[in-house]
Amino acid sequence: MRDIKMRRKLCWDEQAALEGLPLYLIILVVIAAIAIVVIFGYLTALQTPELARIDVYIDGERADTLETTEGTHDIYVVAIADDGSKLDDVTVTLTGAGVNTAKKTDSDGKADFGEVELAIVTGTYDEVRIDATYDGGNVNTPVSESLLVNGN
Repeated sequence: MRDIKMRRKLCWDEQAALEGLPLYLIILVVIAAIAIVVIFGYLTALQTPELARIDVYIDGERADTLETTEGTHDIYVVAIADDGSKLDDVTVTLTGAGVNTAKKTDSDGKADFGEVELAIVTGTYDEVRIDATYDGGNVNTPVSESLLVNGN
């Protein structure tokens, strides 16, 4: 007889234990949500800006058309990230039209080449290729522009 009462009591306890299960699930969901927020917070903090574009300045003015004449010009390049900030430590190279040089951008995102002699090797025009590479990002996509040099 005592065994039957004990079994009924155990069955009653097992059924009553289900009432606390939703509370445990809510606690687990809250802990999991907090953990996800913390993990995403760390991931966004680790994201670095990427090189998005370069702005070329010739004789102090931004060259929107990327076209200039043969001769000596003051050239500098500004590297800009995808978030709009200026990137330092970007390698910028100029090749073509008698030029073959490379510089790194400073803390202002500027690679100053100073006075550069642009000379047309053959024909009436030449092209200066401007390549920028940034090793500090996650994707490291190079950016290139072409500067057309006219003989006039």
